[in-house]
Amino acid sequence: MIVIDLHQTRHADARNIVIRTIEDYWNTGETIRFITGKSKNMQSIVIDVAEEYNLKTYGSDIYDLGFIIIYL
Repeated sequence: MIVIDLHQTRHADARNIVIRTIEDYWNTGETIRFITGKSKNMQSIVIDVAEEYNLKTYGSDIYDLGFIIIYL
């Protein structure tokens, strides 16, 4: 599992980081864990990008653990 910590990342930069990470590991079968903290805005950014790529996600919304997992 690839782990990307988005703490201390500006929201404006997060989208590009998520896109670049997905494209770097595309077709590898990896899972990527984006650590978002409890920021709903940051979680939304990660989920929105995953949806644009039609990727399955597991969110921390229910448990409020502060991460989103994307399955490639």
